[in-house]
Amino acid sequence: MATKNEAEAFAQTVAAQVRAEIGARDSSVAAISRETGINRETLDRWVKGERQFNVANLFRVADALGMDTHLLIKRAEERFVEENAYSRLAQTEAEIIVGRFGQNAANETDDDIPQNVEEAWAGKFAAHPKGNEPEDHTP
Repeated sequence: MATKNEAEAFAQTVAAQVRAEIGARDSSVAAISRETGINRETLDRWVKGERQFNVANLFRVADALGMDTHLLIKRAEERFVEENAYSRLAQTEAEIIVGRFGQNAANETDDDIPQNVEEAWAGKFAAHPKGNEPEDHTP
């Protein structure tokens, strides 16, 4: 379950993604404000992350940007995972691999870990050549 801090961090990431989408379209907060009918100062606070978007207004902004709301959220989630490598959402893949196969309740060995899981783990989280902590080597 996401913590309050993670939820607030995700809301900040949604705001950052909205800013990025506005910039990618060579648009502005003022132009989106005019198109949506949302007060410019209010929209500016949302886009700066000073206030959180509600779903209805995020829908209106995404529509003004010419995109589906689910795509905006998906991009925000991808950004969140990338920027917060240690967040609960970002650890989902690692938790699945380690949680299901790495904790052999009665055994101390990794014999029960399927080969394809070991390969996936080694490919994604291979140790640094100098012996430091594992790094993500996903292409």
